[in-house]
Amino acid sequence: MSKHWRYELNPATSRNKLEPHPYCGSLDIDVVEEAFMNTTIFKMIDDYSNSSLGRILRPALKDVALDGRYCSSYNEAVRTKGLKFNQQLNIV
Repeated sequence: MSKHWRYELNPATSRNKLEPHPYCGSLDIDVVEEAFMNTTIFKMIDDYSNSSLGRILRPALKDVALDGRYCSSYNEAVRTKGLKFNQQLNIV
């Protein structure tokens, strides 16, 4: 996530006032995530999801797997809870 988009989601958590990031706001991130999950390479790697290779499909090695709503859930947590850079989203 860019620092500009993070600032736009939650200006209170930023140290600097940054310019808006109109491109990120124009995308339906769930559609983008689902499109990525439907690629051939994603599906090939997902076949190895229980191995160390499958972990590369996660946003970060400690994160949960993408599910079609992970990115929008993270955006919402930044917006409402002020998640910081590299702070994990705990989805139960």
